Amino acid sequence: MVSALPVVLLAVDPFSINLNNPSNLNVLTPQERAIVKNREKILKLEDQLAQLAQQFKQQKILLNSRLTDDEEKLQAIKNQLDGINSTLVDFTSAKLQVETNTQAIQQLKTQLNQLQNRVTALEKGVKKLAETQDQNFKILKETMQQILNQLAQIGGKVTPAGNVTPPEVEIKLSPRQAFRKAKRLFADGNLEGAERLFLYVYNKNYMPATTAYYLGEINFERGKYKEAIAFYKESLTRYPKKLSFTSRMLYHLGMAFKELGYTDKAKLTFKKLVRDFNDKYSRLAKEQLKNL
Repeated sequence: MVSALPVVLLAVDPFSINLNNPSNLNVLTPQERAIVKNREKILKLEDQLAQLAQQFKQQKILLNSRLTDDEEKLQAIKNQLDGINSTLVDFTSAKLQVETNTQAIQQLKTQLNQLQNRVTALEKGVKKLAETQDQNFKILKETMQQILNQLAQIGGKVTPAGNVTPPEVEIKLSPRQAFRKAKRLFADGNLEGAERLFLYVYNKNYMPATTAYYLGEINFERGKYKEAIAFYKESLTRYPKKLSFTSRMLYHLGMAFKELGYTDKAKLTFKKLVRDFNDKYSRLAKEQLKNL
């Protein structure tokens, strides 16, 4: 027969015993003492876990704060990068504009150099033309003097204003106005009206060389060659240089010599005209020389 094991009833709560007192341990069985020790370890672990939880919470709060700061710094950096990118775009655009302007400036410099070269060439051409013109004026002056010498051999000096007496009509125009009107009348073929005004202008000594030329033309058209020669001589004497009408005047002077029978003087005049001019009247003079 199996004997029953004795049941030991705990007289005290093992979890309420102070284990720091060694005498209290004697009332507990080994299993109870192990349970009590494990419970203490669990309590310590719970305390440590609570401390860790509190530290984790603090670290989390700190990390969140730092994360917020970092996000703000990151946004600031992003804004700076955007600004830098914008500046870079502006810089690239400015650089492109500078390159474009540099090319334009270089083109302008090239054009300026080309223009300077052209100006230099023109200056040389003008200088050469001026020298040629001076030489031509010198030759023309000699020619005029020779023709004047010829004219002096024809019955002495003739005073044009004394050859044709202007009508006794009052002219209420200034010399300049009368000169312009006379030119229009001459162009329209009104020789009488033109002559009256030109004589008025001539007696006022207004543009005498040109006025004498027109009076010579009027007399030449009328076949009054001696009077025409006298006025041509007056024009050449007043201004022995090349004018817009000089070649025409010399041609008509040569024709007047021819009509009066001064063949040698006509030839000389035509030769001078051919030598010193290259226009319609010089070509007509060349044709006249073939028949003299």
